[in-house]
Amino acid sequence: PPVPSRAMAIRQMSSLMRRAMASEVHAARKPLPAVMCPVHRKLCVSANAYDVLGLPHGAERSAIRRRFYELAKQTHPDSQALSGDDGPSVEYDGGAFVRIQAAYETLLKADSSRKSDEPKTAAAHAARGTAKWARQSRAEARPSSGSVRQRTLGEVLCERLKAEPEAVDIVWQDVRGRNLEVTGKMADLLFRACALHHGQENAGSGMSQALQILREATPNMTSSTRAQALVSLLCWCKEDELDCTFEVCNEINDADRTPEVLAALSASFSYFPSGASF
Repeated sequence: PPVPSRAMAIRQMSSLMRRAMASEVHAARKPLPAVMCPVHRKLCVSANAYDVLGLPHGAERSAIRRRFYELAKQTHPDSQALSGDDGPSVEYDGGAFVRIQAAYETLLKADSSRKSDEPKTAAAHAARGTAKWARQSRAEARPSSGSVRQRTLGEVLCERLKAEPEAVDIVWQDVRGRNLEVTGKMADLLFRACALHHGQENAGSGMSQALQILREATPNMTSSTRAQALVSLLCWCKEDELDCTFEVCNEINDADRTPEVLAALSASFSYFPSGASF
């Protein structure tokens, strides 16, 4: 082939350089991609999370929670065996609940500026002057990506009680109506909600409600979970020096006499001057 002249080679080189420079200028005028713009990425993720939950952008924290629990009852794997009393069922594609939970957690993080104010409503007012035991471990739900197992539907529903202890009746009737298995974590959340809802002045009413929940939950509890639930109630009696230990004792049967239950029972009765034997 003919060898290009020097002048032609220079023109070709100049043309290539102009194209390269034009490309760099064009790239510089483009907006930064999301991976290079954290603020833009955060806004986009939050907006998408509202869309996933079917909420208007900027929805209140309480509305976000309500919507999440509604969708959780429809999309959680545990709901597949249920009849779908909450209206039209959502198609189970194996990842619906995962996406909804991720969107919920994203919006909770994005709402961190308001999170410090919201607990100072019903939950905080109920906590003032109430059970020391019930105020322990009162943190808002956190992302569960590091959990060993996925939370059951019952555990997801009972998480609501951390922010709304006054909803204990609604949550329990929902759990019971769906015939869900009751885990130790669920029982603990339900009992703490009873204590917070009724307060220290009406601690007896709170314990009565908790014992009624225990009786109704027993058919859907394993023996180890029931023992764990009894320990929680006995710890409540001990920590707040409630005169309800005998009421809890009346619920203990032969199968419940595990070393943990007996140790909690002994510790609780130690507050009575006369002591007791069991």
